[in-house]
Amino acid sequence: MAMRKMALAALCRANEVHGLIDFESYLMSILTHQRSAHTILELTESLNAIDSWVLKFKFPTEKDMKHINRKLKSCLGHGTHDEKKREKKSGHRSHKSSNKVHNGPIA
Repeated sequence: MAMRKMALAALCRANEVHGLIDFESYLMSILTHQRSAHTILELTESLNAIDSWVLKFKFPTEKDMKHINRKLKSCLGHGTHDEKKREKKSGHRSHKSSNKVHNGPIA
């Protein structure tokens, strides 16, 4: 239902700009066809709340986007970094164990 409300809020905003339909009548027809328990007032309030939230949204600045991108690249590359560490450690351990065999006491 939330996705439908967001879509309706977008349609409402577009209709405010272009004024192609009587939006309240459109909402009433939707509610009638779906036999919705919601009233037109409840739906209108929900749509207004979504619209208000959208108006408050601020797009990230270019600086913010660069910072986010660096973090994302770091996270994506993090898995390969861990694998390289494991390879070094496992190689290092096998080297130690081979030294013990070669340098150990001779019986």
